[in-house]
Amino acid sequence: MVRVIYSGTAYAGEIRLSSDAINYLKNNKINSVTLFASVQFLNFENVIRQLNSLGINVSVLKTKRGERVGQVLGCNIYRDNFEEDLVKTADCVIYIGDGKFHPSALLFARAKSVLIYNPISDSFKVFVGRDIKKQMNKIKINLKKFISAKSIGILVSLKPGQQQLILAEKLKLVLEKHNKMVFIFIDNNFNLLDLENFNFIECWVNSACPRIGTDDILSISKPLINIRDAFEPVESLEKLENFGNK
Repeated sequence: MVRVIYSGTAYAGEIRLSSDAINYLKNNKINSVTLFASVQFLNFENVIRQLNSLGINVSVLKTKRGERVGQVLGCNIYRDNFEEDLVKTADCVIYIGDGKFHPSALLFARAKSVLIYNPISDSFKVFVGRDIKKQMNKIKINLKKFISAKSIGILVSLKPGQQQLILAEKLKLVLEKHNKMVFIFIDNNFNLLDLENFNFIECWVNSACPRIGTDDILSISKPLINIRDAFEPVESLEKLENFGNK
């Protein structure tokens, strides 16, 4: 048996916002920000001092699954994943790290905008709703197809932290009361391309990592939604109708 030990390693360099990032905040009259980072960039005390010197109020939130304050995970895509309201807390969110995976989670959670600052390349960019519009449009389409589908397949992962068999069985009972045929598929790893082999399934429900229902849906033809949205699909669709247009 292989034993895996996770060790958090902090970025050794100094983290300070670039002059371009500072100018963006000034020019857009940002008065308050919420600060997040991937785990290796959480030593952002200098950034807080920079922002405070500009008169910008800084809040650092904790997520439900994050071990440390300010740490954001890729699965934090829902508004209630945060200890305080992400929308009401600040004018914009600053994310310290590289890539778009974590910042897009913040947008899915309804952040107004995300300023991404990469301390390694000393560069920044602004991420807004329209940057994930393709995914949001596909989510809305899939929700509509789910509502009308008669045959549903629920994917249940065996991975620790992602296994939600009890919730899947609960959803199965709910859907069957609405005269839908429901099948539960259980495995440790799912190759989403293999879902095409089950032609009798009209729509899939993902109960594992929620990013499957936001990112991977672009690479498969069959509609797939997250289990959280499957319980109240009409309500979820209404909340998404105007999102991603800014």
